[in-house]
Amino acid sequence: MIQLKTQSNLDKINQELERLAQKGKSLAPAMAEIANLLQNKVEEAFEQQTDPVTGAQWEPLSPATIASKKKKGYADPQRILYGEGEMQEGLTSESGSSSVSVGFNVVSEDGYPYPEVHQYGTKDGKLEARPFLPMDEDGELARHVEEEILDILDEHFLP
Repeated sequence: MIQLKTQSNLDKINQELERLAQKGKSLAPAMAEIANLLQNKVEEAFEQQTDPVTGAQWEPLSPATIASKKKKGYADPQRILYGEGEMQEGLTSESGSSSVSVGFNVVSEDGYPYPEVHQYGTKDGKLEARPFLPMDEDGELARHVEEEILDILDEHFLP
């Protein structure tokens, strides 16, 4: 599975998780809800064709890309980051007693990690970044998502 990881600004969340774990409470139900939240954020980005951090619309497809998709017989050649649906169908989330993972079970036939390339774009700029994970280019989790995660923890563990 291709996983794009963020750990850089999770201090608040990790502190809260440690505090709750010390109380002997199971974190598994909250972790499952957090995994669901993150998966939903990615799915919404694909549906709305927007960056889940900034809300900015993704860069439109070039006329050449649309023509190529039409030639290949894609049902919706103007739909961004969607050919035959493999990437979206490869989106997975998992949770455990103290962890959450959201990633993609897809690579190209030659092993090319195309979800990562779509998230960040190419260095030469030939492929625009079209972010779908709720983190910025530095791997920082979006502030509003961090707040939603803290709200989930509060809902599960406040009296």
